[in-house]
Amino acid sequence: MGMYTADVGELLEFLGQIAPGAYAAQQDTGWMSVQDYHRVFIILHVGTMGALGTIDLDVEQATDTTGTGMKNVTGFSITQLTQAGGDSDGVVILDLQMEQLDVSNNYDAINVEVTPLVAFSDFGVTVWGCSSRTKPASVAGLLQHVT
Repeated sequence: MGMYTADVGELLEFLGQIAPGAYAAQQDTGWMSVQDYHRVFIILHVGTMGALGTIDLDVEQATDTTGTGMKNVTGFSITQLTQAGGDSDGVVILDLQMEQLDVSNNYDAINVEVTPLVAFSDFGVTVWGCSSRTKPASVAGLLQHVT
């Protein structure tokens, strides 16, 4: 058995979510600062998609957590998921590196936007800060942290 010196709770910090549910309209995580991380993992959990349903996911960036100067992260979105294509009951992981944001113009906040079209679809999103620049990760916002 390997020896590890860091607990996963020290490496990843829960930043936000779209709670799992059946949605027929756009859902957002809300703006969150990511300035303290080198990377952010975005995990989309897809359940049953409605007949002919589709799901799109975009990551938006801004200069603060009120959405000032909002624009999409260029070239960083998923290929549209479709019920007809068999994309129900799956997981999509996005690995956002801070260099992909417009850091030269002080963009350091993100919002994850998920848009189901045509029919209700079940999904949820979690957002995790990884590789903290300045502090150990916090377990705040988690229901449980089991080690």
